[in-house]
Amino acid sequence: MTEIQVKNIFLECENTNPEGMYADDVDLLEFAKKLEEHFDAEFSKREQTKCITFVRSLNLEVAKALEDWLKWSNRSCG
Repeated sequence: MTEIQVKNIFLECENTNPEGMYADDVDLLEFAKKLEEHFDAEFSKREQTKCITFVRSLNLEVAKALEDWLKWSNRSCG
């Protein structure tokens, strides 16, 4: 996300929820980056699962190889 996107999203917030969590000392850009990293990883896992399911419907051997490669590459990339 760009700095402008983060600022625009922040400005859309109404901050009216009494149960909300408000923090004055939070760097919104850092917070947005951490959210993005978390959700990128989550979406990536979902897409990999969909891909393996699709490939499995076409070729079990290739799906197994893909699944093994993804496990290895995800582990080695952190």
